[in-house]
Amino acid sequence: MATLHRLVLLIALGGLSLLPRAARLIPWQTVPATWEITAAVLADVTGDGRPEWVLVVWRPWRDWPIERWSTLPSPIAAFHDGRGDSCHLILLDPHDGREVWAGSALPIPIRSLAVADTDGDGRAELVVWEGDYAAGRDGPVTGRSVWGWNGFGFQRE
Repeated sequence: MATLHRLVLLIALGGLSLLPRAARLIPWQTVPATWEITAAVLADVTGDGRPEWVLVVWRPWRDWPIERWSTLPSPIAAFHDGRGDSCHLILLDPHDGREVWAGSALPIPIRSLAVADTDGDGRAELVVWEGDYAAGRDGPVTGRSVWGWNGFGFQRE
């Protein structure tokens, strides 16, 4: 019974998965203070058999480091809201809070997300509801799309 009390039941991908309580980190306790998490789900979205915290994060916009050597305008220069924050999709390890994967500033910000096997292939996809930088992080939903993991990052399906 003591072992059962040390386990936390987590609902992921329509089933139950078990993580030791010591391994369950709450993502907003491990991220920098300049990040605002607006959506989070614990699920295996990379297909490696281990769940990740999937976070929608708003943080101060930063250009790609390589842009300091470019004479051309940055392709992500407009990917931020009126406050100067950009929206990112970030994966964290639920055991130690380490960043597993982080995407660049998104061209279309995510308002909310869910995880489901949308095509019946046994792998989880992200279902994202999209917004608009001009409307800010609290603006209306303007679209929906499905994203799948391709081994390097996510792509719209």
